Amino acid sequence: MIPLGVMQSLSNLDVSILVAELQLLVSSRLDNIYGINGTNEGLLLQFHISGKGKYFVRVISSALWLCDQKPTVEERPSGFVGKLRKHLEGKKVQSISQVNGRCILFMVGKEEFSLVIELFGGGNVVLCENKNGIVVTLACKRIVQFVARTVAVGEKYVLKKDVSLADLPQEELDNKLTMNESVSKVIATLIGKNYALEVCLLAEIDPQMNAINAPKEKVMRNILKIANSPVTPRVVTTPSGLLAVPFALLIHEGLQYKEYSSFSLALDAVNNIVQKPTENKKISKLLVAIEQQEKIAKEYEQQSTEEQRRGEMIYENYAVVKEVLDVAKEFRKQPEKLQIALAKRNAVYNPASGMITVQLS
Repeated sequence: MIPLGVMQSLSNLDVSILVAELQLLVSSRLDNIYGINGTNEGLLLQFHISGKGKYFVRVISSALWLCDQKPTVEERPSGFVGKLRKHLEGKKVQSISQVNGRCILFMVGKEEFSLVIELFGGGNVVLCENKNGIVVTLACKRIVQFVARTVAVGEKYVLKKDVSLADLPQEELDNKLTMNESVSKVIATLIGKNYALEVCLLAEIDPQMNAINAPKEKVMRNILKIANSPVTPRVVTTPSGLLAVPFALLIHEGLQYKEYSSFSLALDAVNNIVQKPTENKKISKLLVAIEQQEKIAKEYEQQSTEEQRRGEMIYENYAVVKEVLDVAKEFRKQPEKLQIALAKRNAVYNPASGMITVQLS
């Protein structure tokens, strides 16, 4: 299960359902690519479908989903995003398929470019160029070293199109179920951990049973039953947090859930909750200091402007000010006469403070 606050990862079966939903983007135009604010790995692919408008695919860590609302994006693209734009922007999507298990392949342009979204091991985005049948990596979000291959610029990228469970050779299925592992672990390699537990429940077998001793026909019958279930996407409130699933499962019986019109929207609901950018305390302190400095500078500027205006008014009314000063000197020891004389010149004398206020135009 997925704890609240953790990005939900996707199984092979989840990916196959998403690929089916993404088919509406085939023949669309890849308009733009953005980085997403508040994430280190986030990408947003913007597509345009003739007569329908804009659609977006969000890619964050090892999750991907289709949405119709544009989130806040980075104003300045990273070097990686810039490279994706250079090769893919404005080109037509030729096909979308599932490859290498938990990967989604976008064939773009005249099939000269491949954009591979790897949805495992923290996720990755790989741009490839197809040269004479050889697929070579042009750019990648992360350089990754696997046992049998390396994902890096200049390296070959091996693409193996997935087949549905119904079309998987019986020999390959039998081989998997003769592995010396728990039956739930073996099933999970085919359809994912949560669905593996569902298969065990339906087949009435212990998930920890050795796969060698498991009733193969019963297991396979229930694997295919789940894989071919009607898609009724929902977000389930589990004891461990929110979980988006493409259909109802017995293991969730009795739990609260909310249905959605697509699996993508269910994933969007879950992942939007867990994607709350954390506040950087150092940056916050710096912003507060800058704000205070700007406030002080503004106050000094205002004070300076006021003083300058006072000086200009005295200069402009020098004759009036000089006359008031002369009167003040003449009657400085006669307060009553001073008040009368100043009143005739639009000035006021305050005996208590000894100040004279002059009204200037």
